[in-house]
Amino acid sequence: MATTLSSSTLTVKLTESILLNGIDQGGTNTLAISGIKQVQKRIITMPFDSASSPVDGAERQIFGFAASRSSGNYICSDVRYVRITNLDNSVAVDITTIGSNSTDYRQRLDPGCSMLFTSSSSTGLVDYADVSGNTLENLTEIHAETLTAACDLELFIATV
Repeated sequence: MATTLSSSTLTVKLTESILLNGIDQGGTNTLAISGIKQVQKRIITMPFDSASSPVDGAERQIFGFAASRSSGNYICSDVRYVRITNLDNSVAVDITTIGSNSTDYRQRLDPGCSMLFTSSSSTGLVDYADVSGNTLENLTEIHAETLTAACDLELFIATV
């Protein structure tokens, strides 16, 4: 069966707005990602378990990458854009990216903030801010963990 999905362009705008001493110091950057055929947007509640080990107690996989599509998994070369937003106004979340080279990279996502992963080529996601040697091409999972209280995350994933 031939697909009936048509592709579209995802437009992402990052805007800073600030007026200092009567001068606008803000700016806008726009990223256009063509060929998008599917998006998934969902909100997940991250649990908190006070009796858990601080290393991996309430850590949960929020999505993964695999060779074929399945529930919660994406083909890495199909992914063009990922946004993880912490919807809480007081609880921070640790986001851990796990690569096939057994290297994990953990970064704090503060309340109200977003973390973005984007593609810089037509072959899929190619890199993210990581000093450990991972690239998104060898990324296998993304986990999240809260250490103080339950909170909500919004996930937005765009694929070809």
